[in-house]
This record gives sequence, C-alpha cells and structure tokens, in this order.
Amino acid sequence: MRKHSDFHKYKPRYDRGRASAAFLNVAKQKKPRRRKIKAAIRRQPDYLQLNLDAIDALTAAGVALSLLKTHWWQKLLVISELHCQQRILLYAKARSIPDRIVNFVHRHARPIVRGKARAAVEFGAKISVFVRNGFAFLPRISWDPYN
Repeated sequence: MRKHSDFHKYKPRYDRGRASAAFLNVAKQKKPRRRKIKAAIRRQPDYLQLNLDAIDALTAAGVALSLLKTHWWQKLLVISELHCQQRILLYAKARSIPDRIVNFVHRHARPIVRGKARAAVEFGAKISVFVRNGFAFLPRISWDPYN
C-alpha cells in the first residue's frame, strides 16, 4: 500500500479560475458573436477532461474509488456521464440526446414542455390519475414525458 504523499503528483488540475474567466469573458459581452460563443462552449469540457484524466491516473496508480462515500461516487458518475453527453452534443452536432441530464443532483428529472404562460418548461414527474368510488389511483408515474 502506498503512502498518501505518493499520490500527490496525480492531484487533479483545478482550473476553475481559468474556466470561470473564459466563461465570463463571453458572458459579459453585450452581443457576443456566435463564433465566440461556440468557442467558449467548446473550451469548457476540456477543463473538466483534465480533472477526469487525473482521476483516471489516480485509479491506475492504485487508489480505490470504492473508498469514496456513496454520494461522492454518484456525483463522479453523473459528472462523467454529463461530460460524455456534452461531447456528443458538441462534436456529433446532435441537437438532442435521449435521457439528457439537466439537473446535477436529480439526474432523473426531465424537462416537460407545457407551453404555459408562467413557464414554458416544467420539471417533475408526470402522472396519470383516475378516480373510482372516491379513491384516487396512480396507474402511471414517470419522469419522462409521455402522451
């Protein structure tokens, strides 16, 4: 078993400051050009890829990810899945992905387009309810939109 100090060279690169500055450089512009917006969006997953590569190097060096607490393990899985989805959207020039993650904490939540005046898109479970003899029954509940 290696000492904790042996794994220090695999420390993830924490480029949050650079990523934030690159985002704000475009976000603060009054009317940024489409090319600048696309370039800024393409750069963001690269910052995340550096950290994911460092985590992969740690696991290759012998650190067991099973030592992580459950919620950290789940967040790491969500982040890696989200990164894959963003790469598909960027490089495959796809417009949509089935079961796209839109909420980091509640990864099962899906947007449902309602077209209402208050909010065009709602998030939450969609349910079917019927009442029989004064009792309400839920035959179907789903986080995915359905008709």
